[in-house]
Amino acid sequence: MNMKISTLAVAALFSLATVSANANNTVTYNGFNYLLNLQTMTYEGNEAQIQSTPWWGNQSLAIALAGLYKPSGYPQFTDLHFAYALNTNPNSVNSEAAMNWPSGWARSTSTIPKGLLNDFMFATSVTPVPEADTSAMLLMGAGLMGFIVRRRKNTQA
Repeated sequence: MNMKISTLAVAALFSLATVSANANNTVTYNGFNYLLNLQTMTYEGNEAQIQSTPWWGNQSLAIALAGLYKPSGYPQFTDLHFAYALNTNPNSVNSEAAMNWPSGWARSTSTIPKGLLNDFMFATSVTPVPEADTSAMLLMGAGLMGFIVRRRKNTQA
C-alpha cells in the first residue's frame, strides 16, 4: 500500500513541475500574466502579427514589460524588442528593448528599420487556472487518503 501512495505522490509532483515549466518566460504586470516568446523576423511582411501584441499602441506597457523581462540563457548584446508603434518615418517602427549588456539587463527606446532582421517579442495572455489533469490528480489523491483513513478506522474497531 505504501508503494502505491509514494507512486501517486511522485505523479502529483511531476504534474506540478510540468505546469510551472514556463515560469522563466512569464512576466506579471498589473495582475496580468504574459507568456513571452521570441521570434526573429523583419517588421516588413509581418505587420499584422507584430501589431497583434498586447503592447501595440501602449508604450507604457511596452516599457514595463521590457524593464521586467530578464530571461536567462541569452548572449550578451542581445536586444529583445517590444514594438509598440509606427514611427513618424514611414520606414521604421518604435520599440522598447530589453538589452543584455555585460553589466546586466537594461531597457532602452529604439527605432527599428522595417526591413532589418530583429528579435521581436510576442505574448500570450496566461490565466492562472489549474489544468484538468492537476485537479483530477488532486481529487484522486484526496479520495485515496480518505479511503485509507476509513479503512484504518474500520480495522481498529
